[in-house]
This record gives sequence, C-alpha cells and structure tokens, in this order.
Amino acid sequence: MVLLRADETVLTGESASRRGLSEPHRVAHEFKRRVGDPNPILLGGVPHSPESLMAPAPTETMTQIISVSPLNDAYATAQDRQSAYETLNAATQEQAAQAAAAAAAEAQAKADAAAAAAQAKADAAAAKEAERAQVAADKARVQAEKEAERARVAEEREAARQVAAEAKRQAAQPTVVESVLGSSAVKSMLRSAGTALGREITRNLFGTARRR
Repeated sequence: MVLLRADETVLTGESASRRGLSEPHRVAHEFKRRVGDPNPILLGGVPHSPESLMAPAPTETMTQIISVSPLNDAYATAQDRQSAYETLNAATQEQAAQAAAAAAAEAQAKADAAAAAAQAKADAAAAKEAERAQVAADKARVQAEKEAERARVAEEREAARQVAAEAKRQAAQPTVVESVLGSSAVKSMLRSAGTALGREITRNLFGTARRR
C-alpha cells in the first residue's frame, strides 16, 4: 500500500493506512503487482506509473543492510575502475589501430610489389635493348669484315692485273738482238753484205768453170 501526498511525499505501511482514511483518492493498493503495466495509476487525479511510486529505502536501512552484506568488503570502498564503456572503447580503438596497421601494411606490400614489377619490367626492357644493340653491333662488325675482305680481294685483283699488264707489255717489247737486227742500218748492212757475198760466190763459181 502507498499514499502519495499533495507535496509528492510518499507514505507506505501504517502511515499510509492511517492517512488513507482521510485521503482515499491518494492511496494505491498492491501497486507492485502492476510494475511493467503501461496503464497509469491515478493518485489525487494525477497519473503515475507503478515504478514512480516505489520510493527508495531510508539511508539508515540501506547502511545497515550493506554493512552486514558479505560483499561489503569488496564493494564498500569506491574504486576508479574502468567502466564497460571504457573497456569496449579501448578494445574498439585497439581493433581500429590494428586494422589501420594491417591496411597500411597491405598497401605497403602492394606498393612494394608494384615497384618490384615495374623494376623487373624496366630491367627486362633494358636487357632487350642491350640485346638489340649487341645484335646491331655484331651485324655492323660482320658487314665491316665483309667490306674489308671485298676491298682486300679487289686490291689483290688490281695488283694481279697490273702485274699481268706489265708482263704483257714487257713481252711485247723486242729484245736487244731483235732491236739491232730490226734497225734500218743493220738491214742495209746485211743487204750490202749479202750482195757482196753473192757476187763473190758467183765470181768464184763462174771463174772456176772457165778455167776448166
């Protein structure tokens, strides 16, 4: 039983019973059974929930109950302990930090992989370019060797041609004897000698015949 006075003072027990005789419209019987009921209780024409009529126990009673409680030693002294909110908040922050660190590590790993791939691509391109340059250098060297060989063969052929031409020229020139015999003076002398010799032979032949 409870009685709600005009000054909002709550009376229970015998006090409420005695006062309720003169103010029955402010009395509620067995209101605890209605705890949780959404329908209000009218006391003095004012609606109240059952929970609002449950006044706290007096301080002396609470102190006496707490002093004899077996949990008094553990909870009598106030502790500045971390609340559940603070614990959850700290755990959430730690999880967020771990997630951020994992994301940063993953991003760094991706960046490192991308850099390694780019470096490998650049190395492959450089190796390919070096290979092209080597092939071009080898081709140029082979071409130069061919050109040098052709020039050498041409020089040898020209030298052989010149030797052959000189030999032919020298072969076409008459010898000293041929030059002497072929001169007009020698020919004239030979003709004179031949004529004189012929006369001498004829004279000898015909002179011998006459004497016989």
